[in-house]
Amino acid sequence: MNPERRSSHGRREQSSELRAGGAVDGPGSPGTEVRCGEEALDGVRVTGRGVCVDAVVADFISGAVEWLSPDNDDDHWDVVEGQGSLFHPSFAGVTTGLIHGAQPDALVLCHEPTRTHMRGLPHFPIPDLKECMDANLGVAYLTNPNAQFIGVAVNTSKLGEQEADAYLKQTEERLGLVTVDPLRDGVARIVDQMT
Repeated sequence: MNPERRSSHGRREQSSELRAGGAVDGPGSPGTEVRCGEEALDGVRVTGRGVCVDAVVADFISGAVEWLSPDNDDDHWDVVEGQGSLFHPSFAGVTTGLIHGAQPDALVLCHEPTRTHMRGLPHFPIPDLKECMDANLGVAYLTNPNAQFIGVAVNTSKLGEQEADAYLKQTEERLGLVTVDPLRDGVARIVDQMT
């Protein structure tokens, strides 16, 4: 994929790379990809399932997502495409509903390290990654007290190769989580955390 065409925080690419990397929809893979963003219609075309949660009345977001990712066998994974940050006032409600409905066992944090503030909101700085993880876990624990982060997907397209490698290594050491750029490095190391 052309790095210039990457989405703002990599959520679509990260879920698509998990699918392509064999976590879901591959031969013998125990899972499905669940699209929930504006591209949900594409998700319906690709996987036969999807809901554009941006167009769902707020009271029904959790239920719509739960319908897409019902309780399943222990070896089955639904890879649910994320939404905007819980720290972005325009998207926090949708993301909260998405997390509550999906009841995730595993979360992957998506991040773009050169961004200094929320898109369109220069007075809302990007939070520390640990603070962001804690907020997401706090929301996730309401419907699944066993939720945990298994990795970090970083969009390093605006960094030089050495700078990107150093950032990924530093983030992995600081957070204690597998940290990759899905398009540069693939997602095999994150997929390995799903077993």
